[in-house]
Amino acid sequence: MTASRQEAPVNDNDTVMRRVSRTEITSHEDDGTIRPSSDAFMQGGPEGNVSVYLASETTPEQITRIYPGMYVALVEVGVIREMGLDVEREPIATVLKVKRKEQLDD
Repeated sequence: MTASRQEAPVNDNDTVMRRVSRTEITSHEDDGTIRPSSDAFMQGGPEGNVSVYLASETTPEQITRIYPGMYVALVEVGVIREMGLDVEREPIATVLKVKRKEQLDD
């Protein structure tokens, strides 16, 4: 029996997408490339969590349609975990939560 989408594990090599504002973007001085700042994953609501979307389940265009004027950053889950955070599924099918590791026991 295969796991449902909500039960499937989120692996380090999975790519997630995070909507970010202009203030959460930083650029490399040497080549001008842009990337999300680490703050884009550290800020969150009252629980300190941020929503991300699994790239295999939605598209950047769908996200910017919901959040016009925002950038969409693609990041591998392993990079987020290296920052001391974790990614877990929430009941909403395409939304995942990035949590501080100390919150995982909650």
